[in-house]
Amino acid sequence: MKKLRSIKIYLFAVVIAVCFSACKSKKSNLTNVGASGNKFDNLYIDACAQYNIGNYTVALQKFISCANLKSQEASVYFQLSRINNTLKNSNEALLNASKANKLAPSNKFYAQHYADYLRQIGQYKEAIAVLETALKSNLRDETIYNELVHLYGLIDNTKAKQINLYKQYIENVGFKPTVALKIIALYNEKKDFESAHLIYAQLKKASPKKVQYYIDDAIIYQLQNDETNAMLNYEKAMELNPNNWQVNYSLYKFYLNKKEDLKAKKYFLQAFEDGNTTFETKTKACQDLLKDLDAKIITNEYGGIAAAALEKIYPTNANAIYTGAILYEKISEKNAALKAFENSVTINPNMYDAWLGATKNAEQLNSFSKVTMLSEKAIEYFPNIALLYIYAANGYNTQKQYEKAFQHACNGIRYVIEDIDRAGLLIQKGISLYGQKKFNEAKENLIEAITLNIENAIANDKLGNAFYQLNDIGKALEYWQKAKKLGLNNEWIDKKILEKKLYE
Repeated sequence: MKKLRSIKIYLFAVVIAVCFSACKSKKSNLTNVGASGNKFDNLYIDACAQYNIGNYTVALQKFISCANLKSQEASVYFQLSRINNTLKNSNEALLNASKANKLAPSNKFYAQHYADYLRQIGQYKEAIAVLETALKSNLRDETIYNELVHLYGLIDNTKAKQINLYKQYIENVGFKPTVALKIIALYNEKKDFESAHLIYAQLKKASPKKVQYYIDDAIIYQLQNDETNAMLNYEKAMELNPNNWQVNYSLYKFYLNKKEDLKAKKYFLQAFEDGNTTFETKTKACQDLLKDLDAKIITNEYGGIAAAALEKIYPTNANAIYTGAILYEKISEKNAALKAFENSVTINPNMYDAWLGATKNAEQLNSFSKVTMLSEKAIEYFPNIALLYIYAANGYNTQKQYEKAFQHACNGIRYVIEDIDRAGLLIQKGISLYGQKKFNEAKENLIEAITLNIENAIANDKLGNAFYQLNDIGKALEYWQKAKKLGLNNEWIDKKILEKKLYE
């Protein structure tokens, strides 16, 4: 029993200590003045404890009592502002923030808190004045510089002021690469590239083995059409790390723009075969590659190089293999695409798009036994997707396994969301019924499909066949002609129309 009581006392002490430290950091120059001072400190600590456990209304009343005891204590008004903000009392929160800042203008916490409120209500100049005052006593605090730079941008977007502010920080703290890069970004926005190069020179001096600085400096030289200096920087980057992904990819882009295809391909291959770089880092390049292939900026060979490299370097990464499959598909390498899609679902069978890609490519390759095998497996993982049942039913119909096709078409109907899928399943159902010589039922399903999707040539052709089997030659001819008009171009359609006779 004594042990349990000791534990409770210890835990209570820890809670009080945590609460006190959370508030103490924001207090400014609290002093004990006899009993009144002790009363204030106790009340302040209790108020902080109530705030930290979420009793905001109780905390608010206690901090108000603190303010009555010490009306010139800035930390009290800071805490009142925080609580009123939590309680959505915006006007009171702003008023308290203002008072805290007025009582202790050099306190960076109060200044940033108040400036943030002023920024939110659009009083940017007032916010700047608050932070500039606080900066005089906090010349080494980077967060204040960052906030001032942001506010300067909101007023007139004057880059010179922002740059000078960061330079002031460097004067007070010393050269810092992260701040130097912010200055470069501002120079680039101004298109003051020469000044940006000067900062890069300082960065290279500070970190002579940092490859990224040479790459980024080279890119700026390219913007200036200064190929000589761009290449000097790229060569230095290659010297430091010849296998670096970004160096090689940047050089690929460099030579691609110069239309030097052999060199472009060399660096492109080296980039994609960099095994020290994650696939995720290369994702954006893969997206750009697909766009460039669409726009015919590059030849299909690049797509094949990238796809093969992704398979080679990331053999267990389903997303990488899937991306390779997309690239193969884009350049019409359907067999390679099919294999890559299959590999990706072997690694991760929960990739619906990969199952769909594999099934679609198998169908386009007329490998219908593979279509049915893939769609059956996909349905195990995604049983509620109607499109998979369409692929399965079509695969079985093509193989003349009409009962299986009919079963899948009927099962898929339960999961239909859009009319296009309903029409697709009804077409497959109609084809399977036709194959079972149930011509009247086939006709009914195909008519229903056409009412949903009248632009389907296959549905019209099959419906014409069904009417012919039901001895309605006139209707058969009507739907065969519609099928031809909709673009059907097989070996039988013209003959059927010309001779008014069924050929299959």
